[in-house]
Amino acid sequence: MGFVSSPLSFAKVIRLMQFETERFRISPLTPADASAQLSDWTLDPLGAEMLNESQMPWPIEHQRRFFATQGQSQGHILLGFREKASNKLIGFFLIEPNPKALTYTLTTMIGEKQWRGCHVLPEVPEPVHDHFFNKLGYAKAKANVRPHNRAMLWLMANGVWKREARLVQHLRESVTGRRVDVLVMGMLADDWRNYMQRNKKRPWQAFLRDRESKP
Repeated sequence: MGFVSSPLSFAKVIRLMQFETERFRISPLTPADASAQLSDWTLDPLGAEMLNESQMPWPIEHQRRFFATQGQSQGHILLGFREKASNKLIGFFLIEPNPKALTYTLTTMIGEKQWRGCHVLPEVPEPVHDHFFNKLGYAKAKANVRPHNRAMLWLMANGVWKREARLVQHLRESVTGRRVDVLVMGMLADDWRNYMQRNKKRPWQAFLRDRESKP
């Protein structure tokens, strides 16, 4: 269970992380994925903050350096997700595994704004959680969410993710220099499995129906 200790083996493990959902393909990012298309991702304040870039076009050379960190250490994994129909990269996961504790922290970025609000986030993480929980034997997923990110908190209000802590002035914004709070969210493997068992057919769509039926 967990990841192997050799950096070379770790890079091979990452290359095997190829997943599909109904609408998307998920695979590791490489420097070859850098492109002018992604330059606008850091014009958005949240995108700039997440990538620790200025709120201006994301230089292609910066993209290459960021994607090149993939597999160089066991500190993080970068998985891009693409729309199947167009093969267009619309966002990525930054995954920080902790093999000793059998936990992983998942951060999600949708760079293409037109895809925000299109039910991407309930769908694309499913095979990632399945891989970590059921293939690698991890026990818990974590996520750090800004309190003002109401869209993300709404999506996580499914009874599976639980708020565990509020870290006061935990982060310093690279653009403004302000210190901001972070909410720590957690999801146990068994809770995720139970949720999937209750929603065997297209679980992410079942989740959306559940949320939309509430006043």
